[in-house]
Amino acid sequence: MSALLLTFNSAAAEVQLSDSPSRDKRVLKRWIVPGSPRGVALAADGTLYAGLSERQSIAAIDPRTGRIQREVVLDSEAIAATKELVTLRLDAPRKRIIAANGSDESVSILSVPELAVLREITLEGEVVRDAIADPQGRFLYILGRAVHVWDAEGEREIISIPSPAPMAIAVSASGHLLAIVGSDEFESGRATVVALYDPASLKEIARKPLQTDREIQAALFAAEDRSLVVVAQDWLAEKPLDPGPEKKMSTLAPRISVDFGDLVSSDQVCLAKNSGPQILVTGRKSSVVHFVERRCSHAGSAFDASTRKVTWSSVYGVPGWAAEYDARDDSLWVSDPAGFITQYTLAKEDR
Repeated sequence: MSALLLTFNSAAAEVQLSDSPSRDKRVLKRWIVPGSPRGVALAADGTLYAGLSERQSIAAIDPRTGRIQREVVLDSEAIAATKELVTLRLDAPRKRIIAANGSDESVSILSVPELAVLREITLEGEVVRDAIADPQGRFLYILGRAVHVWDAEGEREIISIPSPAPMAIAVSASGHLLAIVGSDEFESGRATVVALYDPASLKEIARKPLQTDREIQAALFAAEDRSLVVVAQDWLAEKPLDPGPEKKMSTLAPRISVDFGDLVSSDQVCLAKNSGPQILVTGRKSSVVHFVERRCSHAGSAFDASTRKVTWSSVYGVPGWAAEYDARDDSLWVSDPAGFITQYTLAKEDR
């Protein structure tokens, strides 16, 4: 493993994206974005950042006008064209973009708004599916074949967590919990589980099954960190994280065994086949989880087995890759590898 500093090129002039008209009343804006947009991130100043996998670049877009204000090419096509920009996530101060580059086996760290490339972390032989900054500014969590914990600057690896075989990761808003969703071996066979870690000690404090053997695509803490929501291609579920409604996650210390409860509540969903780990997002209320799903016939009904703390809200009929919440007008920005970035207004009952 190594950490390298990249060189980059920046567009000298602003480029206007083309509008794509829509009859969908939920659509506030829709632009045609050349380069196959993947991960998206919204900075503190409102600038929308998009990872363009075909162009091997990150673009800064004015969300009011659709102008690309700046674009940084991470890899020249003549040298390598493997950065997939699977996720773009911001650190807690929203001063840095953390880009997980998929089959490129790397993570890029860039400053905003300059889009200066500060560092690249390479995990040789590991597809990098996600990278999340610790809200308390201590660590960078990277999802490869294992979950790699680096220092916040990306200069050194602190520890690698190999088990369970990881599928998705999530960090609580407070930074007090790290969840790793993966596959584990039981007497009856393999099953999907969630393991919870205390970042202060980087020790596992609980591991429970999720009542499925599905491949989990994304995970997200919700309801003030009292629930974990996970999603597969056809299945969305909530796992309660505290032993009772009177307990707050902030009261849980590493010495306390976390009681997840034995059951989950779940629904059938229809994610796009090419959606990424940023398909789940909370909005104005942390108890409402938004996601984007394609058109399909939902086969089956909801399964309520635990007390729900979370309501999920679907932007239906959208083959989206990633979603980002915009608090200024209570909307979702959604990227589509087919070549669109769209802003959707949320239903009043879901706000």
